[in-house]
Amino acid sequence: MHAMTSVVRLQDADRIITDVLARADRVPRGPEAVVWRRLAAQLDGRPAGFRSAVVANLLALATLDDPADLLVYHELAKAAGHAEVARRQQEALDLAGDGQGLPMTTAVVRRLGGAFRVESALVDAVGISTTADVVSTCGAGVVHLLLAGLPAEPLPDVRPIASVEEMHDLHEHGNAAVWRAHVAAIAAHPWGPYPKHLRELADRAGKPHFGAGAALVAELCRADAEQAERRAVAREIRKLVAESGLSQRAFASAVGTSASRLSTYVTGSVVPSAAMMLRITRTGRRFAEARAVSAG
Repeated sequence: MHAMTSVVRLQDADRIITDVLARADRVPRGPEAVVWRRLAAQLDGRPAGFRSAVVANLLALATLDDPADLLVYHELAKAAGHAEVARRQQEALDLAGDGQGLPMTTAVVRRLGGAFRVESALVDAVGISTTADVVSTCGAGVVHLLLAGLPAEPLPDVRPIASVEEMHDLHEHGNAAVWRAHVAAIAAHPWGPYPKHLRELADRAGKPHFGAGAALVAELCRADAEQAERRAVAREIRKLVAESGLSQRAFASAVGTSASRLSTYVTGSVVPSAAMMLRITRTGRRFAEARAVSAG
């Protein structure tokens, strides 16, 4: 954690926090003022640091409408990574007590997701090439924030979007709770047809950024699932080796591979082929059964 967050230097964090708090008089009265008070309270008495910088930026994104805050988000995400920023954002939103429909999260998602609408202002500030990167970074930030708030328990099934009209309604009138439900549907079946279906509808509805978000959700969830599968395979191999009673070197010889190669399977850095996994399974069980007979 220290290695990730230390990239945001203390002076940079202090600059971000000071700049946001200096704009308190620009917060509109009403819901935005309530959001400001709840999030700003988390900065009281806290030293300048990465977490406080993320909270300050979240505060600005939720209540103000300033393209400069998109640049700060880009700075934070590039320094520490989308997932870490989203984790800190979600912590702050949970602590602030986002209400029904998740209005704070909705405001932040709309601000980040709407970065492409202020491209001209961003171009004036940082140039064309950096602007494209900022818009892409902010779009990815939407996905990571919606994923960060997924509960451990599965959400109820959501009715799939079936038409361009429904896509328009989801985009224009939806809130973070509804969007997150569709993210959960993709996360539950990342190799399924729904992400592609959403992207096609979004393109037809003239909302390509929405479709790109659905595709990114699927990509990230597939990567997470593949990592989980890799870890599960490695655990199973370690179990088979342990139950065989053989050393790793002897087990490797028994399955016809090198000790160094088996080590990569055991640690999960390499996933064996289906044929090799079958051989490992059969060998492990054969030696385990022989041990049991011998012990009996």
